[in-house]
Amino acid sequence: MIVLWFIRFFVFNLYESPKYLMGRGRDAEAIKVLEMVAAYNNSTNRLTLEQLQRTGVIAGTEGEAEKGGVVDTSVAAAIRRNLEHLKGEHVKSLFVTRKLALSTSLLIVLWAFIGLAFPLYNSFLTYFLQTRGADFGDGSVYITYRNVSPFAPQWEGFPVNKPLSTNSKSFCR
Repeated sequence: MIVLWFIRFFVFNLYESPKYLMGRGRDAEAIKVLEMVAAYNNSTNRLTLEQLQRTGVIAGTEGEAEKGGVVDTSVAAAIRRNLEHLKGEHVKSLFVTRKLALSTSLLIVLWAFIGLAFPLYNSFLTYFLQTRGADFGDGSVYITYRNVSPFAPQWEGFPVNKPLSTNSKSFCR
């Protein structure tokens, strides 16, 4: 494995992604990388720096580019640009009336409890049953879930054995 690591860094000449370079405002370096990749592949790069700059600035940065000509390409600035269009009107409409606000809040709380309870139940079921004195033989997770599952195998197989069921056509034929 160490040999492959060595080959990656010292044998292959890897370039920074042109997409990454353009996202950081380093267009000239991006064109240079494209030219090197094209030369490696015995081809030519037809894209020039002028053509690339004619396409415009990064979406949402027009004001920044007009102010100083330099676009803030940091991660924080990108996150800020992406979150500018979220004003909250679509969420405010869920709390317009008292009844709608109560209903929305109740749904949010219920889904939060479901999101917490379901993984906790499945994670701690075997421990809970063991501390309450349940004995399923060898105590494996498979045996425990097989014995307490509300969807026991006989109930899961019922639609398959039913002759007029659509499931019987898909599973048995």
